[in-house]
Amino acid sequence: MYKALFSLMIIGIATSGVRAQEPRTTVKSEHSELAPLANLNFHKINYPATWSTQVTGINDSGVVVGNYLAKRLSDNASGFSLTDGTFSQVNFPGAAGSVADGINASGAIVGAYSMEDLGYGFLYENGQFSEIDVPGGSGTVAAGINSAGEIVGLYQDSSSATHGFMDQGGSFSTIDYPGAIYTAALGINSSQQISGYYYVGANGPSHGFLYSAGSFTSVDVPGAMYTICWGINDGPEVACSYGDESGNEHGVLYRQGIFSEVDFPNSTFTELTGINNKHQMVGIYEPAGASRSYGFLATPAN
Repeated sequence: MYKALFSLMIIGIATSGVRAQEPRTTVKSEHSELAPLANLNFHKINYPATWSTQVTGINDSGVVVGNYLAKRLSDNASGFSLTDGTFSQVNFPGAAGSVADGINASGAIVGAYSMEDLGYGFLYENGQFSEIDVPGGSGTVAAGINSAGEIVGLYQDSSSATHGFMDQGGSFSTIDYPGAIYTAALGINSSQQISGYYYVGANGPSHGFLYSAGSFTSVDVPGAMYTICWGINDGPEVACSYGDESGNEHGVLYRQGIFSEVDFPNSTFTELTGINNKHQMVGIYEPAGASRSYGFLATPAN
């Protein structure tokens, strides 16, 4: 769960229990029963001269955002955007660390930064940074933004509980999955459909969700140890990931109740983190036998 850990590390939100290794009480199905999404071309994305790269979002113009660590186990993450092969830094001025999480059609970027052991969300638009801080919260991550500029993310309250939120022009509303002790809202499309994950017990496991027109739908890959839903397009198609019983993580696309696996070739770890309306997908992978991550772009072959 590289994306979750990078962002939550920035603001100090506890991650214990998000990736629990105990099975859910669901009907079991083997990993091989998930059909792979066919006819994809995969492209590696690596920020130059760094230890670890993750890619977290893509807009309809193909502009990618993500984060990197310059050194192994470094706490100081840096954000970036990638346009037509050119990398640009996206770092909140004066921050100890920054992560870029999402981007919309007009190029507005959201993410999080840390300063003096506190964490805040940010919006980067037209060359200017502005802070996003949920009132009364003790840590905020801005994770997704749609074409209308509506922003979703997660925050920690004064009692250390974690909630999802939506920001509509500075008006904040809380998004909590019913009965959950932890909710993270990570993606939003132009119809205000929201993707994310939640868990109901202190030891997990996590479940994905889709929120639409005031109603929640739980999203669980059959037989998985845990499921997380990341980004969403207008389809809606949802970029997700899940863990199997062997401790490996896989990317999966969820659309109309059907799961299709999206794994970077020859990897044992893949997170599918974003998808645009041209069905271009981005994510994070770890090559087999390696201990460092890279970003990727997956594009339809036809």
